[in-house]
Amino acid sequence: MVLYYLTTGFSYALSAVSIPGPLQTNILNVTLRFGWRRGIVTIFSPLISDVPIAFLMIVILGSLPDAALNAIRIGGGLFLWFLAYNAYQQIRAGATFKADGNVELESVRAVLFKAVLINLLNPGPYIFWGALNGPTLVGALRESLWLALAFLLAFYGTFLGGLALLVLLFDRLGSISPRVTRRILIFTIVLLSFFGARLILEGVTGLLA
Repeated sequence: MVLYYLTTGFSYALSAVSIPGPLQTNILNVTLRFGWRRGIVTIFSPLISDVPIAFLMIVILGSLPDAALNAIRIGGGLFLWFLAYNAYQQIRAGATFKADGNVELESVRAVLFKAVLINLLNPGPYIFWGALNGPTLVGALRESLWLALAFLLAFYGTFLGGLALLVLLFDRLGSISPRVTRRILIFTIVLLSFFGARLILEGVTGLLA
């Protein structure tokens, strides 16, 4: 059971890092403008912004019956399939990891504050916690506190490590080629499709039990 939550946390985090979005764009902009030291600061912004988001989602989800959680798991699986489809669309459009040049920050405090604010105003974390992380964490807590901690450790360890790797790559290279981005997205599609199917299967099995 520990392995299940470890692999789930790892997979969710890897998909969250791999698909370009507001968080990655901001981190990479800061890195290109101010260097890797301030880029590294921004990767810790989810640890701050996720606290109120996770608390809100867990309080809501924790009061729901098992049938509702299983329905949410099915919705989470469909959401993962949607992300996979979105990644496929990005491949077709020739997407790549690149900065947009719109971030103008100075102090380290301003860099971190801006990153936290972007996360709080971005619907992505709310959807992610409501459909994926929240139900998984609630399920782990109902079994054992240690399983919940294992899931969080796997998720944030992989998530922060992946973001840190992006920072170092951009500090060195300035960009990631479309070919490399395509391979990352293809791997992400396979990962998202598999875990989406697993969530749907778990939800359906739970509802029929």
